[in-house]
Amino acid sequence: EEPPFSIDPLTGVVTLTAVLDREQVESYLFSVIATDQGVPSLSSAVNISVLVEDVNDNAPQFNASQYTASLVENSPLDTSIITIAATDPDQGSNGAILFSFIGEGPFSINSSTGEVFLSGSVDREEQAMYALTVVAADQGNPSLSSQAQLTITITDQNDNNPVFSLTHYIFSA
Repeated sequence: EEPPFSIDPLTGVVTLTAVLDREQVESYLFSVIATDQGVPSLSSAVNISVLVEDVNDNAPQFNASQYTASLVENSPLDTSIITIAATDPDQGSNGAILFSFIGEGPFSINSSTGEVFLSGSVDREEQAMYALTVVAADQGNPSLSSQAQLTITITDQNDNNPVFSLTHYIFSA
C-alpha cells in the first residue's frame, strides 16, 4: 500500500494526501530518490520515517452496555461484587481509563480496575435492587467518556424470625 504522502518533484516538500489514524497505522517508512538532469544522471536516496502521534479520538468502550450482579443481603463491607471492563485504543493518558458512578448508593468502584465493592449495608427487605450508571472516562484533554448500566440485585438471607399476625388466638372445638 502506498503511503499517504506526496512529494513535490521540484521543491522536495512532502505533504499528506490522506488523514492519518494512529489506530490504523502507527508509522510509515518510505524512500525518496533525488535525481539530477546530468548525463549520466546521478541520484541519491533517503529513507523517511513518520511516526503518527496519538490524538484523543476514541472514547472508552465498555465490554457490555449492561451489567448485572447479585449480592446476598448482610454481606460484609468491601465484598467484591463485579468487575466492569472497558477499553480505549488511544495511547498514554488518552487511553488511560478511570471508572466512577453517577449518583450514590452503598457501593464503591475502584477507579483503576473497575471492581465494584459493597461500601454500605444492604437489606433486601428495604431495597431489593439498585440501578447504577457506570462512567468510563479517559484522561485525554478534553476527556472522552461513555456510560453503562449496572443492576445489582440483593438476594435474601434468612434473617427475619417468623411473626404471628395476632398476639392471641382462640380456638373452639
